[in-house]
Amino acid sequence: MRQRLLKFKNLLQFRYRFIYIAIALTIVILVLSNWIFLLLVPPYVVYIGKNHRDLFKIIIVILAMYLVSTTIFNVQQIENTGQYKVKVLKYNKKDDYCRIIARYKLKTVNVYTDCVVDVLIGSTYIIKGQVSESDKVTIPNTFDYKKYLASQNIRYIVYAETLEFHRSGISIYQLSEIVNQYIETNLPLSKGYIKTFLLADKSEIDQEVINGINYLGISHLFAVSGYHIGLLVIALRKVLKRVINNVTIIDIVISFVLVLYLIITSFSASVTRAVLLFLLMKLNKQYKLRYSVLDILSLIYIGLLIMRPYYYNNMGFVLSFIITYTIILAKNILVNQSKSNAIIIVSGIAFLVSFPIILNANYQINLFTLNMNIIMVIIMTVVVLPLTYIAFIVPVLDTLLHRIYTLFEAIVNMLSQFDFFVIKGYISSNVVFIIIYIMIFSLLVKIERKISFRFEATMIIGLLIFSFNITTLSPIQRVVFLDVHGDSTFIQDSFGKCTILIDTGEKDEYDSVASYLQTYNIRKIDYVIISHFHSDHYGELNDVISTFKVEHLISANTVSEFEDRVITCGNLRMYIYPLDYTATNENNNSIITSVWIQNEHFLFVGDSELKREERFISLYDIDVDVLKVGHHGSITSTSQLFLDAITPEEAYIMVHRNNRNRHPDQTVIERLVNNDIVVHRTDLEGTIEIRYFLDKKWKKTYQP
Repeated sequence: MRQRLLKFKNLLQFRYRFIYIAIALTIVILVLSNWIFLLLVPPYVVYIGKNHRDLFKIIIVILAMYLVSTTIFNVQQIENTGQYKVKVLKYNKKDDYCRIIARYKLKTVNVYTDCVVDVLIGSTYIIKGQVSESDKVTIPNTFDYKKYLASQNIRYIVYAETLEFHRSGISIYQLSEIVNQYIETNLPLSKGYIKTFLLADKSEIDQEVINGINYLGISHLFAVSGYHIGLLVIALRKVLKRVINNVTIIDIVISFVLVLYLIITSFSASVTRAVLLFLLMKLNKQYKLRYSVLDILSLIYIGLLIMRPYYYNNMGFVLSFIITYTIILAKNILVNQSKSNAIIIVSGIAFLVSFPIILNANYQINLFTLNMNIIMVIIMTVVVLPLTYIAFIVPVLDTLLHRIYTLFEAIVNMLSQFDFFVIKGYISSNVVFIIIYIMIFSLLVKIERKISFRFEATMIIGLLIFSFNITTLSPIQRVVFLDVHGDSTFIQDSFGKCTILIDTGEKDEYDSVASYLQTYNIRKIDYVIISHFHSDHYGELNDVISTFKVEHLISANTVSEFEDRVITCGNLRMYIYPLDYTATNENNNSIITSVWIQNEHFLFVGDSELKREERFISLYDIDVDVLKVGHHGSITSTSQLFLDAITPEEAYIMVHRNNRNRHPDQTVIERLVNNDIVVHRTDLEGTIEIRYFLDKKWKKTYQP
């Protein structure tokens, strides 16, 4: 062991400089994600060339290792044989499906199945089903499931039709399941929070409480992290000192417990960083390798990214490292500070360096976080976490702990009603995002040197104001056909003068429509039109109403106030045709709407079927440029008679991939093509965005 560790002394020439290698790796990752970050390369190369020329070789080696790891991940293949023998690593039961993370040969796969069979962790199963890669995100800036899986080193998904037990086995992940069952049996009242703090599993905490925690900006205290590891180490050391006099043995016991804890939390990103940092610091001291904390942190960062090349898509990974790096670099600010002041300063630094990331993840930031964080750190340190650890060992405290958690929930629910300190927005520009971080680090340097940081503070505030109001500064008009389950179309006038949302799509757990609008810093929607009351057209309505100020909601219940008149909204015009009040079919009760943008006439027909089409063209003689095809391209809509009457040049079919109704119908597609109508489909092209500026028109798609 000693000989292996001494090999690290060959790297002593790079001591105190591994952070420069970590920065080089970070720049490469940024460049691979967006070419705009190439702007960072020349100045960094010049800096390294002038000050650390000898680092070039090791930087090239590390970057080569990372790129090889990335390539291996991207080229790995799983043949679609229809049958797979997998070993279960993790098992998560949802309301209507089960998710399994399993090992297939040397690859980790994501398995979806029904919950007919109780799955045993560590056991091997024969799965029959289809394997595929996750689609790329097709609604820009929203939750990217493909990247989420990649952060876990998972590329493939298996949709299991049958799951057959093959043989039992063992896995280190069984330890987590054993602890989980112990908590379920012995701590039934407070199990949700104990699982949160011990297993990094928040699935059993009420969603409203989680929303309140996120709203108050204290979610990091409920994600097992370096803070929790630190408290655990302090508690263990105090207890062990009472029974063991040998410091080395104490460190060995603590290290063993931490490794077990790492396994129990399923190698959570922040726990992995904290445990590895503790272990390597102890080895560094034991063998007098003389690496700095910054060196060891950088080695952990580099090593984890080489092993998991897309780990950076995990927000916990990013926040854990950026906060830890900054606190270490800002250590001089903490010199000669009292413990209470140190807590305040560390909280302030953590808030400052994390808020752009949290803002873009949650679309809001709570300035009350600074005060709440300090208060909650004290409560957590003195009351909640110690009692949680003690109750785990002495379950009789379950009732007491439950009452404390209940009181906490009441406080969270009360405080989350206030929005005085909440700033809502999204930083859409990568350039602005990077400049903000440059200003943040420059500000911290000036605080350390005790000189004015007015320029940096002004720049950060100014850039945030610019980002939050970018919609009102844009001269572009847009029509966006969103790739949802069902229909949802967003229309926006230049300079944010008018916003219209026609339908919201089916409800989904990621709130895709609301999230998309928030990334464009939309705060108010002038008109929300629900064409008819089928869930694939109104499913996300509650989320839209709760997230945005909706000036006018138009549905079958309120359409009489708006129909049969031209509505002017900014530079847009809209006409809502009177309903067919004799219709008995909900599809034929769809609100039909005309929208004029620039010189183009859009017609939105909801799910109108043949009878409604026939009645419509008997009443109205209109010429249409763009048709939103009725009922997702079903054979029940879009008759030849209807097309002859309205003569569209383009048609947009809003339909999701692999839908159970197998829309669109090929006959309808052929009918449109035979009429020389250009056909666009969201199942093939993803979200389709049409932009208008200075009498010019262009399209952008986000293909799956």
